[in-house]
Amino acid sequence: MYISGALLPAQIKEIENLFAQFDGQQLAEPVPVVQEAELRKRHFKKPGSVQASLRVGCQTVTRNHPDYFQLLLLNHLLGGYFGSRLMKNIREEKGLTYGIHSSIHAHRHQSLFTIGTDVNIEKAALTIDEIQKEVEKLQSEDLPAKEIEVARNHFLGSLQLELSNPFAVTDKIKNIRLNQLPANYYEQLISSAIACDGAGLSALARQHLKWAAFHQVSVG
Repeated sequence: MYISGALLPAQIKEIENLFAQFDGQQLAEPVPVVQEAELRKRHFKKPGSVQASLRVGCQTVTRNHPDYFQLLLLNHLLGGYFGSRLMKNIREEKGLTYGIHSSIHAHRHQSLFTIGTDVNIEKAALTIDEIQKEVEKLQSEDLPAKEIEVARNHFLGSLQLELSNPFAVTDKIKNIRLNQLPANYYEQLISSAIACDGAGLSALARQHLKWAAFHQVSVG
C-alpha cells in the first residue's frame, strides 16, 4: 500500500487497520513470453474506413538490462517527443499524419518497443517505408551531438516534471519496489542519459532495433 499526502500517524494507522482485514494472496508465477519464430505482417480491413492505424514493434530489453537507460533516450530521439525524427519526417516533411510516436512498454519480465500512427489508407505503405528508413538510418550513421543534446534535455526535463508532486513521486517509488530495482535507479538513468554519444546510440540501434525483427499490424 502506498499513501501520498500530509496524513497524521493516526490516520495512517486507521488505513492500515482497514486493509488488515484482507488476506494476502500469493500471486501465480508469470508465464514467460516467447518470441514468435515467424514474424507477422497483418492488415485487418475495416469497411468504410478512410484511415489506417499502423503499429510496428518488437520485443526488447527490460529495466534490468544494462542497455535499457540509453535505449530510452534512443527511443525519445526517434519518436518520443514532438521534435523527434519520426515527427519531423512523417508529419512535418511528408504530411502523412498529425502525429507519430514510439515508446517502450517495460514490464517486469518482458518489454515491447512500438511505433504507432494513423494515416490515410492509401499512404499506409509509404508511411511504413519511411518508418523503416528512419529506424535503419539510426543504425548506419552516428547521431549528431546537437541532436542528442536537444533530445536529452527534453528527456531529462520530462523526467523532472514526472517528479513534481507527491503522487508522481509515489509512482516512481512503486516502480522501483514492484520491479525490484535498485534504490538509485533514477540517478543511474540520469547519469546514463548524460553519458550517451552518437556512436554508442547507433550501436544500440543496430543491436536492439533490427527491422527484420519488427512485427507490423494495420487496421483500416
